[in-house]
Amino acid sequence: MMKSAFEKINKVRCKNNALCSEEGTKVVVTDSADGQETDFILSFKAYAKLAKTPSLAPHLCGKGVVDIEYRRVSCRYGGNLMVKIHEHSKYSEYLTIVVLNQDGVTDIHAVEVYEEESQQWISVWDLSSPPCGEGELKVSETYDSKATYYKTSDGKGTPSGACGYGEYGRYVNDGLVTAASWKLYKNGVGCGACYEVRCKDKALCSDKGVKVKVTDSGEGPGTDFIMSSDAFAKMAKHPKLAHMLFPKGVVDVDYKRVSCKYGNLKIKINEHSNYHGYLAILFLDHGGYADILGCEIYNEKTYKWIPMRRSYGAVFDLANPPKGNLKMKIQIKEGEKTKWVQSDKTAIPDYWKPGNTYETDVQIP
Repeated sequence: MMKSAFEKINKVRCKNNALCSEEGTKVVVTDSADGQETDFILSFKAYAKLAKTPSLAPHLCGKGVVDIEYRRVSCRYGGNLMVKIHEHSKYSEYLTIVVLNQDGVTDIHAVEVYEEESQQWISVWDLSSPPCGEGELKVSETYDSKATYYKTSDGKGTPSGACGYGEYGRYVNDGLVTAASWKLYKNGVGCGACYEVRCKDKALCSDKGVKVKVTDSGEGPGTDFIMSSDAFAKMAKHPKLAHMLFPKGVVDVDYKRVSCKYGNLKIKINEHSNYHGYLAILFLDHGGYADILGCEIYNEKTYKWIPMRRSYGAVFDLANPPKGNLKMKIQIKEGEKTKWVQSDKTAIPDYWKPGNTYETDVQIP
């Protein structure tokens, strides 16, 4: 579906001090090619821009190939990402898009479109028989970081995680869980997020990586992820290579936000809840791509929505909750888009019990 994923931005500077400026030039990658051991074949305008003054540009161009230094930078377009429908597209049969105004400091690795009829995200590069109607676009960007692991007797997560999941935090996602650094934990908003994490050691690690769910907060020496040992081992190219991965302790990784693609959202009543005076809940089985920012419950007697507060991690609570069947609406943030999703049916039944889990009619990406 995406025609080009090239829009990387590089600051290029020529090393010829007599001819070239210290400022260099900022270029956008739009093509693929190489010459005489070159990393860049610049446009004439970009090549001339390397010169110290416009009058020196002809002398620089006469050299043909020059030594340079470069680094990845942001273009800072200042606007939103744009999507262009490619001229080869044909409505209802074939869709190809080009992503424009990408910031350039990160890579676009995948694009998904949302089909409202099936309520599913479709992961594609180009798409035959695309869904009709208005659509949403989801772009996953990849970031560089480091990952390590914490030791548990069974290789899974910990029941004392900062998200408040308890035993659920050990076994959710088949035990492929992680503690996230403060920037990803986001004061609990990042709880339940799913990331695809891939180790960069080509000799030991697979290209597929591992999909982990955030159930805790923590960071080590420059790490964004402290994984369960099951998850850390899953990055290995082959199970037999996992024992060689563990001695490294910390590995370089790249990661991107993804969905774990669960079914309907579930609500667990926290064990500390008291039917007569206190309600605390956890959201389970949300997809992990969108953040849950807040939630409100509906009081049928007063016809009002009552906000719950984030107590800590993924736990929301409310003193003196209303009696009766309760509907719920949840504020989510998906990418830069914030919206409310609402249950049509009862989310929490009257006479709920601490420790019980109730399935809703809501799905969170």
